[in-house]
Amino acid sequence: MRQRVIKAFPDLLQRFAATRGDKPALVTHDGVTITALELDAAAWRGVGQLQAMGATTGSVVGLHGAPGPAWLAALCACWRLGAIAAPLNHRQPEAEWRQAATTLGCLYHWTPDAVDLLRTDVTANAQAVDWSPAHPMLRVCTSGTTGTPRCVELTLEQLWFNTLGSNRRLGNRSDDRWLVCLPVNHVGALAAIFRSLHNRIGIELHPRFDAEVVGIRLDSGQISLVSLVPAMLDLILDRRGEQAFAPALRAILLGGAACGGRLMERCSTAQLPVALSWGMTETASQVATREPGDLAPLAAGIPPLPWIRVSTDAEGRLVVRGPAARGRLVTDDLGEITASGRVRVLGRDDNVINRGGENIHPGEIQAVIESHPTVSEAVVLAAPDPRLGEVPVAFVRGDAIDPATLLDWCREHLAGFKVPRDIEVVAEFPRAGPGKVDLNRLWNMRRKSP
Repeated sequence: MRQRVIKAFPDLLQRFAATRGDKPALVTHDGVTITALELDAAAWRGVGQLQAMGATTGSVVGLHGAPGPAWLAALCACWRLGAIAAPLNHRQPEAEWRQAATTLGCLYHWTPDAVDLLRTDVTANAQAVDWSPAHPMLRVCTSGTTGTPRCVELTLEQLWFNTLGSNRRLGNRSDDRWLVCLPVNHVGALAAIFRSLHNRIGIELHPRFDAEVVGIRLDSGQISLVSLVPAMLDLILDRRGEQAFAPALRAILLGGAACGGRLMERCSTAQLPVALSWGMTETASQVATREPGDLAPLAAGIPPLPWIRVSTDAEGRLVVRGPAARGRLVTDDLGEITASGRVRVLGRDDNVINRGGENIHPGEIQAVIESHPTVSEAVVLAAPDPRLGEVPVAFVRGDAIDPATLLDWCREHLAGFKVPRDIEVVAEFPRAGPGKVDLNRLWNMRRKSP
């Protein structure tokens, strides 16, 4: 008797296979290709493996292993079974990814094997049925800025509406291919994968970010869409200079962290099709996104996606409403809504510095520092002060930085009480996720420095 299992979304993977057939569904960084029909068959075999493990509809399955054909087939198998996929960071030490699995509530750990999933002599005995928009599809850890991530569950409805809104802003073409080089345990990568399956376009999946490799692929003429965080794009431009990519590249979705004015200037010089975005894990990625090539000053803000409304509450926090936010979500980001309805993000509510009764938003100071031509990235934190309570201090990375010159720059562009007490140069920032600086580790670095 054929066992009935729940499919991740109505006919999505089958539609994907029926539309693309023998066309590539996935291309790896080293040229390995799997067709849409092969992915569909591998996902069915994955369903059989999950059932043999004891997983059923609603089971939380931790996916561990390097991104590639077997990993993607395993993700699709989880969705097809109705299990909740919880991708883990395969580059973390075992103790860390097991802790993440505990945080996510994983009942099963699965490291998919390419030999088993991609073989052609085994078939699965299962039948797919639809499941509701409210069904959870993913559990992911927020990267956070303090190094203490928490679990967020995302539903089909959230991912679907995020995809529809993104399509309205970025466009959708049948010959698109999306390059995914973000860590697959983070929502930016997972949303791009879901979007590609929904739109029935090809995916190029990299196991890790390599600035030189990604730059070459963006010049190949085979990539039309890519998701990056600002630090990644900055590294790519460091290696190739401010020159345009191949004309086939029509959108660089840039988000996950604040984008500095210097990087925007570099993008403008190279005339890059950057689509600046603001979003979060809880909304399945994007909330607001500019059209590709809109390189207006950061102060101009970012327009919300269709089906999303953004406002502010009495404390100045940004509030998101719509299906992608599961109704209403009060964020930790402080911001403003411009006269044209765009979102202007000022900083985080939990990072506000109170200097002798004056509230200071670190994002404002960071934007001024990053507008200096020698600075690639800046972070501003609160340092204790016996008289004022807190004062801002800045950490910067870049080329030939002179802290004294930067302090003069701040005095020219900021009110006196906002000027950092001191500026410390670092070679690299410790990361808590793609593009996110681990603020606790950064502060500990400062305290240990001479």
